[in-house]
Amino acid sequence: MKHSDERILTTHVGSIVRPQALLRFSAAEKHAPSGDYETALKDHVEEVVRMQAKAGLDIVNDGEFGKSSWANYVLDRLTGFEPRPESKIPARWLGSDRVRFAEFMASEFPRAIHGSPADACVGPITYKDRWSIRRDIENLKTALGSAGAVQTSQGGPILDGN
Repeated sequence: MKHSDERILTTHVGSIVRPQALLRFSAAEKHAPSGDYETALKDHVEEVVRMQAKAGLDIVNDGEFGKSSWANYVLDRLTGFEPRPESKIPARWLGSDRVRFAEFMASEFPRAIHGSPADACVGPITYKDRWSIRRDIENLKTALGSAGAVQTSQGGPILDGN
């Protein structure tokens, strides 16, 4: 793992807003192991890694671009869950913003107002989509190389330099 006695190392953890070019693909296109989506995803991962490196981050990520959403991607990649569309879960994590910005939420994020369909754990949880995991790792490794990044001995991405 990269260490510094000189300064605090910086990182970004979590999702970065996905480019419109990725959002326009259908779920079926995203689950196909080849095609336009895969090319666009690889290109956008390279771009987001370059942007993080240019901003001076020491530890970069893929923006979570290969995941369907910041939280729900587990439903695509794991077994044991069942949709419960009749049950709606309010977006409580948005706090009072659901009320304060109701007009914006209604037009841009209607699930914040009406709730999102729930899912329930109904069986053992196992991986069902290892292909997407391998794809995300390969895309990040490729992007690290083109951005001038290296990997730590523990396998995590870091940038060369300080």
